[in-house]
Amino acid sequence: MSTITLLCIALAGVIMLLLLVIKAKVQPFVALLLVSLLVALAAGIPAGEVVK
Repeated sequence: MSTITLLCIALAGVIMLLLLVIKAKVQPFVALLLVSLLVALAAGIPAGEVVK
């Protein structure tokens, strides 16, 4: 993936994290866990490697 694509994925992850914590009132640990998994999958890391 290109650098711009990865930066956009990271930016979307930060925005998603803020929305989950501020608007949806999800606990920060759960929101961080969820967003980190989604960002890793969106970045093209295989699912087996994400959970290691």
